[in-house]
Amino acid sequence: MQLGDQLITAIKPLGYTHLEAAQKDLLSSGEEQALQTQQQALQRKIAETGRALKEATKEEEKFRPETISPKDQEEKYQQLNLAKEQQEQSLRALGQLEQQHRQQLEREAQFKELLEKIENQRQDFNRWAQLNEVIGQKDGKKFRSFAQGLTLQRLVVLANQHLERLNGRYLISKKPAAELELEIIDTFQADNRRSMFTLSGGESFLISLALALGLSDLAGRHAQIQSLFIDEGFGTLDEHSLDLAISTLENLQSSGKTIGIISHVKALKERIGVQIQLQKQSSGFSHLQIQG
Repeated sequence: MQLGDQLITAIKPLGYTHLEAAQKDLLSSGEEQALQTQQQALQRKIAETGRALKEATKEEEKFRPETISPKDQEEKYQQLNLAKEQQEQSLRALGQLEQQHRQQLEREAQFKELLEKIENQRQDFNRWAQLNEVIGQKDGKKFRSFAQGLTLQRLVVLANQHLERLNGRYLISKKPAAELELEIIDTFQADNRRSMFTLSGGESFLISLALALGLSDLAGRHAQIQSLFIDEGFGTLDEHSLDLAISTLENLQSSGKTIGIISHVKALKERIGVQIQLQKQSSGFSHLQIQG
């Protein structure tokens, strides 16, 4: 409604009160071409009339009053007056056409400017509409999902940096069609995309570890977290998955981090050089013993 009022205000100086009337009077390109053609024809007619008037004037000068009869003289005067009248009519018609052409050009310039304003406001509206589509909801749910999606994207980038150093086979990706869902890209199988639910125990441990390290980077920002403690979670892994998990932790330790593991799995004891063992005593107390 505001844009319509601006258009009406702009065309009022031209004598219009409604957009429909202005659009109705606006000449089409064909009508404008026809006016230009008519203008050129009138200009030629004016030139022809001028030449005829000039010739008639010359003829008038040839005859002296004593050699021309009053009747012929009257006819010459009538022809001369007729030529002058035709020339004046042509000039008036040409002036009207030129005025109409100027008005047409002014209207086209004004409507072009108004159309540019309409397009600019349409672009502004589209930007706000897109923003409203993303985060515009009274309970704030869309905005929360949008912000969480940005945070998740950042977490995926950080986790993939750790995952590349730990294993080099898998990549974590955020599903394009989902807000807060992840999937796995297996680079050893032509970048095949897999759901998180298809991961084995060892793969789940690897991905979870990478996400945990990425989350520590995200939370610590510029601070470097150099220690990591894992409490159990190894008892459910098969032999292959357990070996993958231990190899991953060894690679992580070699990068300079301190890794602590709390577990009762016997296979881990054989792979860990320094251990703090808890020995139960008969008196109900326990005894700590450091080995390695």
